[in-house]
Amino acid sequence: MLPKAQTVLLILTTAVVASIPSRADDVHATLDRADELAKAGRREESNLFYREVLKSDRGCWQAYLGMGRNDFTAGEYESASAAFESAVQLQPSNPKLVYWLGSPG
Repeated sequence: MLPKAQTVLLILTTAVVASIPSRADDVHATLDRADELAKAGRREESNLFYREVLKSDRGCWQAYLGMGRNDFTAGEYESASAAFESAVQLQPSNPKLVYWLGSPG
């Protein structure tokens, strides 16, 4: 049996994932929701939404950027760098992405 905190987290995570639109045409709505959660400081939930976007569209540089910013803000510089690198590979001439990839950790 799971400890109470893990059970609650599992229930909340399941509810969040269940609320994520799964159709490709809902990618923008999912991306917007991820951005809203990130702005509210709910980075882990936000990253769930970004990952869901990437399941539908592996070429969505905005999702990689969002995850990178979330990880950077949380001090997780290695995963942030990996996300920024993925975004730059998709949009190499985007100065916003190049900036984030070069941000000091």
